[in-house]
Amino acid sequence: MRGAKDLFFEANAQVEMHRWFSGRVVLLGDAGYRAAPASGRGASQALIGTYIVAGELAAGGGHARAFAAYERETRGFVAEHQHLGREGADQFFLGAPPQEGLDRTTAARPDVRPIREGERTNAGSERNRRTNHDDKETRIMVIGGNGFSEQGLRRLREVLARHVDSGKIPGLVALVSRGGQTHVETLGTMRHDGGAPMRRDTIFRMASTSKPVSIAAAMVLLDECRLRLDDVVDPWLPELSGRQVLKSIDAELDAIVPARRPITVRDVLTSTFGLGMDMTALGTPILNAIFERGLTPNLPTEVPEQDEWMRRLGELPLMHQPGEQWQYQISSDLVGVLVSRVTGQSFEDFLRERIFEPLGMKDTGFHVPAGQIDRLPTLYAPDPVTGEFLAWDEPEGGRWSKPPAFQGGGGGLVSTADDYHAYFRMLLNGGVHEGRRILSRPAVELMTTNRLTPEQNAARTALARNAVHISFGQGQQGGWGLGMAVRTYRGDYAPIGQFGWDGGSGTSAYADPANQLTGILLCQLGYSVPDPAHLMSDFWTTVYQALED
Repeated sequence: MRGAKDLFFEANAQVEMHRWFSGRVVLLGDAGYRAAPASGRGASQALIGTYIVAGELAAGGGHARAFAAYERETRGFVAEHQHLGREGADQFFLGAPPQEGLDRTTAARPDVRPIREGERTNAGSERNRRTNHDDKETRIMVIGGNGFSEQGLRRLREVLARHVDSGKIPGLVALVSRGGQTHVETLGTMRHDGGAPMRRDTIFRMASTSKPVSIAAAMVLLDECRLRLDDVVDPWLPELSGRQVLKSIDAELDAIVPARRPITVRDVLTSTFGLGMDMTALGTPILNAIFERGLTPNLPTEVPEQDEWMRRLGELPLMHQPGEQWQYQISSDLVGVLVSRVTGQSFEDFLRERIFEPLGMKDTGFHVPAGQIDRLPTLYAPDPVTGEFLAWDEPEGGRWSKPPAFQGGGGGLVSTADDYHAYFRMLLNGGVHEGRRILSRPAVELMTTNRLTPEQNAARTALARNAVHISFGQGQQGGWGLGMAVRTYRGDYAPIGQFGWDGGSGTSAYADPANQLTGILLCQLGYSVPDPAHLMSDFWTTVYQALED
């Protein structure tokens, strides 16, 4: 008889599906769950007969230095230090080595000093030990322009603390910024049973929140005319030439017809090239073949290096004609292979050279260096029945403790709140970061506006709206740009035009042009339980209620 933890791990072979289903598990019969076979089509059908498992636990994280501990929430205090200027304020608030003129200010406030490595202050009540109310970093900078109300930020902090205090969320880092105002909360601990507190520089497995960032590499190549949207991909991805297409989604793999046309760069970037993760197709021959070939994250075995990955991908027929229907995940990983083959560099090297280093994203990559591994929390996938915390990935010896064989743009990045903040602020600024152009404005507009026709998006839209009882309302943004969702109608507090995405490891990152708002929420809890979805929903509700014009 197999244990729940083992079976849940195997179930993740089925779960890199439509994001809005992320990791949600619906109990249909626990006896069948415990007795489900281990592999092959029988496993898929048994799991379907027991659970609908959907979501992802692919992930990522990053690194940085310790920041200053302080909690100065009044505009008066901030105004008192505005004479420092933006860079001076950063150094004062973050505990960086003081420049000339800063020593006197810091010395005048002995209660404000850098956190020493490993230090915690006033480990008092059980509530303080869990949420780190004394240790949390709350940073507000006013450099001009409108931002957030004090009452709204207080409610944001209280709501986040409530989730951590419940014991269902071990710890989190949240960052919101608007105009010249940035606010950060760090609550809880790196493990569910305590340990080191969450910090602003904690590294997280970003899961599918990797997609909006990794797509930028392809946009650089479009800007430089090294790729064109309607180029056929055959010269770089010959494994995808001469495609065959299934007669129906549930057909056997040899029930095929020729593709009507070749696959183009546009098809890959819009996730419509014809193959992907389809929640409605669990148990079909094509989905079983995808899992058996190790083409998705979350399998017990690692994804192979990119040439072998492409060889295995090329063995399969397409599920739909090129350009016909949006499908999840595989396109985002295919982008990385395309970029690598066009440039002759590894995907990570190109991202680092053209995106990460220019933006100062020094803690973003596809693994965590050994010297920084203590900054990576444990990733949990709680038991869907009992809620018991089950470790899906540990820092030491885990999947992100060494460079991966396959650098997956769909879910492989690790990063920090500040690194992602730099990236999304660049997008809000039309592709410019601190006076340096990273992407052209048209490239950013292509990424962050809807690229799908109603016909391409129909199945995705229907699935999102018809599955709110499983997805907790997630995935209803409406549109899809390049590598990210785009709000095309107003269905909750977020306005039309908001763009970004969520990750099945408990990560969320969006930007909102209408309000010049960026929000990032990071924890390390998989969607085997509803708690990370509830946390995300409440985070975005409280972020928007905190706006002050």
